[in-house]
Amino acid sequence: MWIKRTLTLTVWLLLGCSMQAGVNHQVRPEADRIGLTAEGKDKTLVLAQDGKTDYVIAQSVNASPSEQYAATELQKFLKEISGAEFPVITDDKPLQPCEIILGQNKHLAKLLNSCEMGNESSKSVPDFIGTRSGATKQSDEVVASVSEAIPLDCHGLRPRNALAGGLPRSLRSLAMTEGGVSQEFTMLGDEGFTIQTVGNYLIIAGGRRRGTMYGVYTFLEEYLGCRWFTSKVSRIPKNQTLRIGPLNNTQRPVFEYREDFYADAFDGAWAARNKLNSSNANLGQQQGGRIVYHPWAHTFYLLVPPEKYFKDHPEYYSEHNGKRFYENGQLCLTNPDVLKIAIAQVKQWIKERPDVNIVPVSQNDAGGWCECADCAALDEKEGSHSATIINFVNQVAQAIEPEYPDVVIDTFAYQYSRKPPRTIKPRHNVIVRLCSIECCCAHPLDGCPVSENTSFVEDLKGWAKLHNRIYIWNYVTNFAHYIMPFPNFDVLAPNIRLFAKYNVRGVFEQGNSSGYGEFAELRAYVIAKLLWNPDYDPLIAINEFMDGYYGKAGPAIRKYLGIIHDKVAKDNIHLGIYNPPIMPYLTNQIIQQAVQYFDEAEGLAENAEPQHPDGYRDDRSVGDEVRWRVRMARLPVMYVQIVTTPYSRLDPKLTAGFFEVVDHYYISRIAESREMQVFRQALQNPFLGIRAPSEDADEFVWRRPGRDKLRCHPIRARILNRICLPGQFGRRGRFKTGRHYY
Repeated sequence: MWIKRTLTLTVWLLLGCSMQAGVNHQVRPEADRIGLTAEGKDKTLVLAQDGKTDYVIAQSVNASPSEQYAATELQKFLKEISGAEFPVITDDKPLQPCEIILGQNKHLAKLLNSCEMGNESSKSVPDFIGTRSGATKQSDEVVASVSEAIPLDCHGLRPRNALAGGLPRSLRSLAMTEGGVSQEFTMLGDEGFTIQTVGNYLIIAGGRRRGTMYGVYTFLEEYLGCRWFTSKVSRIPKNQTLRIGPLNNTQRPVFEYREDFYADAFDGAWAARNKLNSSNANLGQQQGGRIVYHPWAHTFYLLVPPEKYFKDHPEYYSEHNGKRFYENGQLCLTNPDVLKIAIAQVKQWIKERPDVNIVPVSQNDAGGWCECADCAALDEKEGSHSATIINFVNQVAQAIEPEYPDVVIDTFAYQYSRKPPRTIKPRHNVIVRLCSIECCCAHPLDGCPVSENTSFVEDLKGWAKLHNRIYIWNYVTNFAHYIMPFPNFDVLAPNIRLFAKYNVRGVFEQGNSSGYGEFAELRAYVIAKLLWNPDYDPLIAINEFMDGYYGKAGPAIRKYLGIIHDKVAKDNIHLGIYNPPIMPYLTNQIIQQAVQYFDEAEGLAENAEPQHPDGYRDDRSVGDEVRWRVRMARLPVMYVQIVTTPYSRLDPKLTAGFFEVVDHYYISRIAESREMQVFRQALQNPFLGIRAPSEDADEFVWRRPGRDKLRCHPIRARILNRICLPGQFGRRGRFKTGRHYY
């Protein structure tokens, strides 16, 4: 069970904490034998002794922005750890006796061209081994998650030829000219890297866009014990003496696109340190930039706006029963004029954003596909409504390729279009983004018998056979109740491993992008680890985060997470992304036990200020911040208590405490489509804005201030009717009458 695994790992972590600071806590235990404290027959490098160092950091005089940033970051954190100042030099200076060589430069070329590689002074670099889903262990080598994915060129997402034979077995093959150029380094792609020790030298080198930078963060994390839990809270060990043993660690990500869609994950420094290239993160050029989507998604009506065309050209839009419409509809994808307009608009978008990597040509967030004779015939022939979409998108992609060969067109396989067509294959410059919105979030996608999950896995397999450029849009939060307990930690790793198994090339994990939510920072941290290495053990990240973020209160909060996950597993409860806070895992007994655990956690929370990696602090970082974090973790339990208690019996202290935390963290939204202020007003006057229910007593009309009316459903008929629950998929739906609504 979840809690048993947690307690086992907790013991392991406590033992690790008694060791010297900086010991690696990664998933591969062999790393401990070659970390800071490694001693033995093989020579160790002493990077710092008693707060002093003989080492310099060497980079190319023509270093890329991210390589320059990597040197600055390495220098900064090495000083913070050891107190030693590591000078940064460029490769126009002579090779020094002791260097940390960053990136492809002349010093690396000299070293590799003058050393006989493959002898006892250095272990060989492993091939790219195993499958896309796994980190593979080889004796005493450190081998992280590696991939057979086609590397990407540094401008965008245009694939190169696949590797033939994998990475060579020695750094000899990475030897470069005196100008610091190595064709072999292209095999690492933009983001791969190698960490090697050769004699007195430590080499961290990889792809010039992000690879060397990722290598630096991996070195700091896996060998020196650094952790960046959130954008403001990190763990940087203190150790004046730094020793490393013979290192051999080559990594390249399984996924070319890794998006962690949480507000805190948008911080550029945090995203870079956790090796995310998110399209929504604030990643500057010094961090290798980001993958640029423009515009974002659901673009059919941005391509052909109905307010501009529908009056004179209704034939551009969906047809049903012989009538054309655009409300909750789509485009007529077999109309040649629609194609011409769409191609012109895509080219205009690219001109507006010359840095764009991916342009979405994707269906609206609605049903209403076109049923005209031509569209219906193609869909029927191919056995899926995706046929007209892929056929249309292929033509757009073909039209833009001569002028914009590095730009890729993205489209959805979403709801009505999720099933792949029989024969129409997406072009090489098309990304198909498969969406899992219907699926159960409490069980692995391939380990749950509900039809929504089994059909999704079948569709994933089908697309994988049809195309090699599949992305996933996955859902990891409750969009109707951001703060409600959402026990899905057990499925994060299995689902990401499933995506890797079927050669998915990019993953977008949609969480709460508008601010704080239920364990938002923890999920963002765990997901980041898994997106880089799908075989990473998430319990390591969870336990390290609990200890680093909550301190002494961490074990009590772990117990709370354990009871709700165990309840879901024991009773085989299914979980959707719009479920109400009266789910079967939120029984009175569970909530009462959770209250006890959080009482314990608040009593254990120590006074501490978070570490700020960038020296940033604000008024909220002063004082008893750990206790505030514990209270934020408790907020989901308080939310359930509030919304499931009759208004007349609500404890004013409970609601006051809830909004005290909300105000402390500036939480602005209670749900994807609902502001926190509306919830606050509902508690002050639960009947404000509610019209009499419709005849079947199942629906209410919610008059939102300053907005259109929203037809929705109450969670409970007698309690806080303003806390509404939309139908399945966020649309109008039917629920049980009576006291509870599902």
